[in-house]
Amino acid sequence: GARDGLHFGEPFLHDLVGRIGARLVHAQCLAEDSGGDTPRRNGVHAHVLLAGWVFTAAILQVDPVAHPTSHRLRAGVLIGFLALHSILAKRIYAHPPAGVPTGEAQAGAQLMYYGGDYIDVVLIALLCLDWYRRTAVTNPVPPAAVSARS
Repeated sequence: GARDGLHFGEPFLHDLVGRIGARLVHAQCLAEDSGGDTPRRNGVHAHVLLAGWVFTAAILQVDPVAHPTSHRLRAGVLIGFLALHSILAKRIYAHPPAGVPTGEAQAGAQLMYYGGDYIDVVLIALLCLDWYRRTAVTNPVPPAAVSARS
């Protein structure tokens, strides 16, 4: 049926909200030069982890959702996210954020870039598996039955 407006289950909405929030929180922490402020840094890391978890839940839609999103849309959003994630990692490596030592930024960027590939493969495989299971023919007609009807 026809759908109107955006719903909270939309994966691109999760990505957008998570990215904007993470960027603002991270930028504020760096601007204030939190240095050894472990609770603040842990808060930033927790936010990034939770945003990734919510995005993954929106892409895979394992739990029932009121307004399910098509596999095609989720695959497109995932492909776009993977590209942006890699671009961001390269940007961080080449231009570390203010207040972050170059070595730490480059190590984090490498983990983000190469470590993200492993997570990407798992997400792609799970999305494709779900797509196949939901669209596969469950009772195919045997070839003999088709030729007998002719």
